[in-house]
Amino acid sequence: MLDAEALGVLVERLRAAVPRDVREAAEIRSKAESVVSQAISEAQRIRSTAERESRGKAGESAVAQAAEERAKQIAAEAERQAQRVRQQAEAEAAARRLEADRYALKVLESLNAKVLEIQNSVSDVHRVVSLGMEQLQGSEGQAGGSGR
Repeated sequence: MLDAEALGVLVERLRAAVPRDVREAAEIRSKAESVVSQAISEAQRIRSTAERESRGKAGESAVAQAAEERAKQIAAEAERQAQRVRQQAEAEAAARRLEADRYALKVLESLNAKVLEIQNSVSDVHRVVSLGMEQLQGSEGQAGGSGR
């Protein structure tokens, strides 16, 4: 039979497990956003450098155009990489949430089974007590009727 203390321990474990997984998912997402931010900053820096060099070398327009094109390519690749990282982080966070939900469901199902066991035990005890009371009431009636 499950006592109140064990039940409390199960509930506390459940409460502790779910927030930890959610925090880990948030940390993963935060790291992904940091990578994205760094990639975008790098792309902007490269583009800015290319634009500055392009303006400084007005006579070398072909080189400037090539640098600008390269900067655009780098920025596009950085954005694609950032998108991949973001999607991966979101997928991992969703998987962790699903795992936490499954764990919570498992604990609740176990808890429900224990509660049903306790309920059945209490019903059994109630039947025994009721039978004992009926027997005692019946023997009082017999003892009272024959003694008078």
